[in-house]
Amino acid sequence: TAALEDRSQRDPMTGLYNRHRMEAALSAEFERSERTGSPLSVIFCDVDHFKNVNDNHGHQAGDAVLIDVARIVQDEVRKADIVARYGGEEFVVVLPDASAEAVRHVAERIRTRVEGHAFELPNGRILRCTISLGAATHGETGDFAHQDALLHAADECVYAAKRSGRNRAVVRGD
Repeated sequence: TAALEDRSQRDPMTGLYNRHRMEAALSAEFERSERTGSPLSVIFCDVDHFKNVNDNHGHQAGDAVLIDVARIVQDEVRKADIVARYGGEEFVVVLPDASAEAVRHVAERIRTRVEGHAFELPNGRILRCTISLGAATHGETGDFAHQDALLHAADECVYAAKRSGRNRAVVRGD
């Protein structure tokens, strides 16, 4: 059934698409971008110091943080965008027809919302978290040979954000 198919493509905890579904969508959108010349952007998101959340507050607290981050990311993108849990504390957003300038604004909105959010833990305590984001665009600021190269470029930008102090968005080409 369609419901079973949809459930098999989702991360059970956050309700977001899973990595496999994101990769299939990214592949299809990359082909469309190549065909039409429209831009395709990707944002890679990584919750800062997430291991400390699990170590200091327990895995239930970590799960609560991930669920809230997932909701924030989903709230800050368009219906046409694909939001997925990539693994652990990492999320990927595929943004069809989004320019580098547009993706910069989306990434910054996500960063600001996470930074300002009061994460309520299962024990009632409040925790603050930040997120590092990396973004890259195909078909506008540079072409990539394939979708994996586009995703890798966004991932590299996350590492640049972490190296430069975390809680920031780095867009390829900045």
